[in-house]
Amino acid sequence: MSFSRLRRLAAACRPVFQSFALIAGLAAQVSAAGASLNGRVLDQLGEPVSGAKITLVRDGQRVSDVTSNPRGEFSFDGLAEGRYRVEAIAAGFEPRTSDAVFVGAGGRATLDVALQIGTVLQHVLVTAAADEVPQAQVGASVTVLDAALIDALGNTDLLEPLRTVPGAAVVQTGARGGATSLFVRGGASNFAKVLVDGVPANDIGGAFDFADLSTAGVDRVEVLRGSNSVLYGTDALTGVINITTKRGQARIPEAMLSIDGGNLATSHADASLGGAVTRFDYFTEFSHLRTDNSVPNNTYRNNTFASRFGVMLVGSLMPLPALNVSFVSPTIRRRLEPQRTRRWPRNPSCRRD
Repeated sequence: MSFSRLRRLAAACRPVFQSFALIAGLAAQVSAAGASLNGRVLDQLGEPVSGAKITLVRDGQRVSDVTSNPRGEFSFDGLAEGRYRVEAIAAGFEPRTSDAVFVGAGGRATLDVALQIGTVLQHVLVTAAADEVPQAQVGASVTVLDAALIDALGNTDLLEPLRTVPGAAVVQTGARGGATSLFVRGGASNFAKVLVDGVPANDIGGAFDFADLSTAGVDRVEVLRGSNSVLYGTDALTGVINITTKRGQARIPEAMLSIDGGNLATSHADASLGGAVTRFDYFTEFSHLRTDNSVPNNTYRNNTFASRFGVMLVGSLMPLPALNVSFVSPTIRRRLEPQRTRRWPRNPSCRRD
């Protein structure tokens, strides 16, 4: 190839190299500027809360403190990539710690923190409306069973915590493992919609058997009492039961192992592992239950494996709300031995003519 051709080729490729250099310089400037986290502090009715102390926390360590302005807004700039939580404290309100939000390198994330007045317990609901709303802004009757209450009750199945819900009746046939139905406000058992992380779990016709539903991997349960067919279809005539599974939160993996037993040859074992790495989170739990029940030849076994893997997607060059994408894989294997009539051995001395 002649020297003149090389010069023409270099001249033709020069704009391409200049474009790559410009893009690399912009990316370096964005990365050097750092990420930012913006948000608002709101009360139970969605009004701004001014003068609230906002603390930014990463991996349990305090990063920075700011105060919300008269419009309830706050901002943290120059952040490194990672998962952050926001702690908000205001006079007359209960302290609140937000869920973890991922902030990408050079990106901007938004987060709203809703405070509750005094000692009134309030949850953020996802069942009563199309989006997450504070419980005080919902006119429907909703009961929330959170992880703290479920752990305090100490049950291995979810049907026992559901018995504490007002207006809901749990009916079980026989001993543990028997068919179990939930009746909300006197309606038929197939009139209630059951969701697992927003995915319908009812059988065809609306029936759902709660007998094999373990507490393994369950983070919270919302029970909406009342018709909500606008959001969930015509089979949500008397209520909606929304079951939310756990997600990994800590950067350092958290592991748990428990083994217990009791009478009637009952044994129970539970093991879980969860954590978070940058924008990814993971949680998996395995539970084993075996019992002979109080009736002979009525052994029940339940093996439940629940796993959830998620990723937080946020805008890197423009402010976008955090988008959580999760993959849930619950697996339940049960075995219930039917009752059998005991046959007594024949007496050899008895003869039949």
